[in-house]
Amino acid sequence: MGRVVTPTAARDVSIRQSPHAPPPVAGGPAGPPRAAGIEDAASRTDRRPGEGEGPVDVVVAIPAHDEEAYIASCLASVTRALAHAHRVGTVRAARILVSAHRCGDDTAARAHVALTGLPSWCAGEVVVDEMPPPVGAVRHRLLARADDLPGTTWMFSTDADSRVPLDWVTEMLAAAHPTGGPRAAAVAGLVDVEHWHADPAAREAYTRLVEAGLTPTGHGHVYAANLVVRLADYRAVGGFPAPEHGEEHGLVAALRASGRHVATPRHPSVATSGRTPGRAAHGLGELLARIAEGATSRTTRTARTPPPRHRPTAHSASSPEPGRGMMSLMTSSDRGS
Repeated sequence: MGRVVTPTAARDVSIRQSPHAPPPVAGGPAGPPRAAGIEDAASRTDRRPGEGEGPVDVVVAIPAHDEEAYIASCLASVTRALAHAHRVGTVRAARILVSAHRCGDDTAARAHVALTGLPSWCAGEVVVDEMPPPVGAVRHRLLARADDLPGTTWMFSTDADSRVPLDWVTEMLAAAHPTGGPRAAAVAGLVDVEHWHADPAAREAYTRLVEAGLTPTGHGHVYAANLVVRLADYRAVGGFPAPEHGEEHGLVAALRASGRHVATPRHPSVATSGRTPGRAAHGLGELLARIAEGATSRTTRTARTPPPRHRPTAHSASSPEPGRGMMSLMTSSDRGS
């Protein structure tokens, strides 16, 4: 894994904190900003949800690059999901972290506005990050802002061009500790692609690709737009790696290689943009573009294929040449960032 530098150590990264983040504890050092009610790691045991702990603490991490058109709706969906989880007693305190990474638009300002007026149990922070990509390093640097949170905190990952459902937090946490089932260190969910302007053939090809990864107990896909990891487990495997692409796959692979269980429920799914090209190289947007291009090429080739030629037999009958007009569907592995 490549070396990454946290925003606090980089000169070209500034921090903009929500005015509603709670003040430091009286009598103690200032330290990093912290969500109201989130205790120090030393003051708590390292228990998982459902083991007599009650409500849990969560941190939501969202990288954003030139996402002024999407960031407000993304954050609105996240705050609604957190409010629902807090209202039903699943979440005690939360922190929302947004990385405005090398933005040339108003992403940071709009995120700051969206995080204004949060309730006392929830803090928000916008990190203006001018450090180099890839996005795995961006996610890793962003989560360094949560180094003060205990390992019992659950990290929720999504993307700025996505919208999470109301039950996102409650259902992902429920999947992490099912009644009578194995406890999970992470939960990898699915996504629903919206606003993808593709023809029916391309949509069918993508559907087949997704369905090929479904299993009787869940699925084999991983999307950074819908991923949850317990911080203790996230830290134990080194956090998000920093390859050119596929950081969420690297993280989940490391968790599994260490013997940790990763739950893969089909619900809840996160709605994510089907724009092409996408922001991330080799991301979901690029995959969708390749599928659409392949479907278009197949349609064009089929339209241009002449009718099968017939060749006479010894009995003056005819039969089509074998193999004409046939084309196989080529698929590739899915990505979620």
